[in-house]
Amino acid sequence: QMGVSRTPVREAIRKLELEGLVIMVPRKGAYVSGLSKEDVREVLEIRAVLEGLAAQLAARYAEENDIRDLNGIVEKFVEAAHADDVVKLIQYDSDFHDVIYRASKNKKLVQLISGLKEQVQRFRVAYFTKIRKTHILIEEHNALLAAITE
Repeated sequence: QMGVSRTPVREAIRKLELEGLVIMVPRKGAYVSGLSKEDVREVLEIRAVLEGLAAQLAARYAEENDIRDLNGIVEKFVEAAHADDVVKLIQYDSDFHDVIYRASKNKKLVQLISGLKEQVQRFRVAYFTKIRKTHILIEEHNALLAAITE
């Protein structure tokens, strides 16, 4: 129907399965996996350690353009929060963390964090659409930015 052969579709679904985003059921198909509290806890524990290291390294190695990018993203994040624009909040939150990873100047660390990216993105969407405590995230982003620039 869509003009795509089965092989790339199978490969994409297999990749999603390896990332824990899809569950394959024999002779039934692929289903989007749910978010259990345990899954969220495990991923966030790993993320906390890796991002903590990324922030430490960013504090040591960040360049002027990294700091400028972080400041700009925080400003856009605040504007999106005031506008209650969930799509932009999700994007700016992701961008903020990506700049910190880049500023760490550690390619292996960035690769490890990238392995969690899709799962973290699911949590981000759930957080911003359901919990919506953006004022806390603004405070956290500002504190992290201050720690990196000191």
